[in-house]
Amino acid sequence: MIGISNYGEGLNDNMGKDGVFKPNYIEDNDGHMMTIIGYNDSINGGSFRVVNSWGEDWGDNGYMWMSYNDYRRYTDTTFTVYVSFDVEEKDGSEFKTKDYGKVPSANSAYYEGVVNEEMSYNGSGVYYWLNEDNEDEYIVGTWKDGKRNGFFLRITNDGTWYSCWEEGVFIEDCKEEGYGFASSNDYSSKIEGFELTSSKFFNETNIKADN
Repeated sequence: MIGISNYGEGLNDNMGKDGVFKPNYIEDNDGHMMTIIGYNDSINGGSFRVVNSWGEDWGDNGYMWMSYNDYRRYTDTTFTVYVSFDVEEKDGSEFKTKDYGKVPSANSAYYEGVVNEEMSYNGSGVYYWLNEDNEDEYIVGTWKDGKRNGFFLRITNDGTWYSCWEEGVFIEDCKEEGYGFASSNDYSSKIEGFELTSSKFFNETNIKADN
């Protein structure tokens, strides 16, 4: 992931369908974040392949080539992220910090995320296991003292679903109805965004799902 700045019209008027980044330096120009997905030493003296978030009509079907020289000049921030999910070889100890840990549980399941001093799930994290259909399954959300608390995603090979929880108690119909005296609830905007994103994903990839 890279943050670039001072690139002028390099992402707009100067970006043709060839997808080659053509910046014109403007000091104190607004910045933008994109992601490097590859490289090719033979293109434009050596370039990174970069994906943007502006759709397929931008650049070369949503991608561009940024030369190594332009990377050095216009990139002021670079992040790399790596998390190992190799549960067969990792016992989780290398992930343990004061507020973060990888916690094994029964049936070769693991939780990885924020924990408290007792290593109980206590914040944002991922619970992953091999389900009864012998498929990888991921539960993503926020826990409070070991209990589900908030908006959750369940991800399997068959699709993605959401659910809502309050201190370990499943909330029925959290999309349609509020609870207490509210006419809506804290999860409404998250659900709307999730449904729009997942519908777009499934439509574009032709993946079939029940919901």
